[in-house]
Amino acid sequence: MYIAILMTCGLIVLGFINRRSTVLYICQAIWLWILTGFNSGGVDYATNESIFLRSTNKFSIGEGLSFVYTFLKKMGCNYAAYIAVTTLIAYIIIFAFIYLNAENKCLVASLMYLYPGIDFVIQKRYFLCIPILLIAIQYLNREGKKNKLIYVILVLLATLFHTSAILYFIPIMFFLIPERFRNRIIVLLGVIGLLFAKYAKKIALLLPFIPIDKIRLYFTDLSQDSSVYKFIFWCCWQMAFLLIVRWIYNWTKKNDISEMTLKSTHMLNVEFLCILPLYAFDPVFTRLYRPIVIMDYIAVTSLIRKGSTQYKCILIGVTFLLLLTIGSFYIFYVATGVGIDDMLATVFRYNIVLNQFR
Repeated sequence: MYIAILMTCGLIVLGFINRRSTVLYICQAIWLWILTGFNSGGVDYATNESIFLRSTNKFSIGEGLSFVYTFLKKMGCNYAAYIAVTTLIAYIIIFAFIYLNAENKCLVASLMYLYPGIDFVIQKRYFLCIPILLIAIQYLNREGKKNKLIYVILVLLATLFHTSAILYFIPIMFFLIPERFRNRIIVLLGVIGLLFAKYAKKIALLLPFIPIDKIRLYFTDLSQDSSVYKFIFWCCWQMAFLLIVRWIYNWTKKNDISEMTLKSTHMLNVEFLCILPLYAFDPVFTRLYRPIVIMDYIAVTSLIRKGSTQYKCILIGVTFLLLLTIGSFYIFYVATGVGIDDMLATVFRYNIVLNQFR
């Protein structure tokens, strides 16, 4: 296990040193797939395996994979084989997306290892939404009804993997608002959402396509430990990403530097302020922000030019982003998660491939 930990740390560090190496990037992708695709235990594993084993042909929100489950079981495949294949497909899409959009792909991969990489290993059902949602948000801010339709179709596809992806329909509603008022109204609606958050469960119960057990879990069971202080903390966590991106975006505008990826990412961060009221219940909803975090990594690090950082502002911005990412690792996986021991066991001890080398 310790050798695997050292290899992981080595790949992360190398990604900061050699930011554009294709060979290193492929190694980072393969290693993360090994950690995820051959995971064989730990947090959420038993629950997800039980869903796989009990599945029947059913086509609905959050249950779309049942057809896949049933087909694979008929073919004689077990849950481990299913995880290996589906995570391979997901990582091919994610790493291909980063390769095509990031100037410093290895650096982006290293940041993703720190956060939310471990969640990829643990929360495999939602992880399968990530590549779909990453592609979907590229169409959210493009002009034309066709692009909005593509966004809707991709989000619908993601909801078949996990129910929570349905919340990605909220940002597209803001396009009904004139652009000059949009940002202010998003913030205003966020405030209204906070004031009426206690009615969220009643509103969710009116939606027939959301399972009652999920409503009970997210808005009753998990919310028992919520508090105003925790809510403010999680809001500040997401806002910190927005502030870094906004600061650098404003700097590029001031210096007449055209960065379309940064502009689009800044818009996404503003639009996804709409999920802040959900943190009043539980930080589990931070999973909705993970595709935006990956876009933040791509947009901010792409301003680092060959050789060295071209501008002091970018160096400061990337440094803050790195510190925030390290902080996110500590917050999610050490301080508020299952604990460092269980986390390491989940990622490195319960692994079919790594266990062959013990």
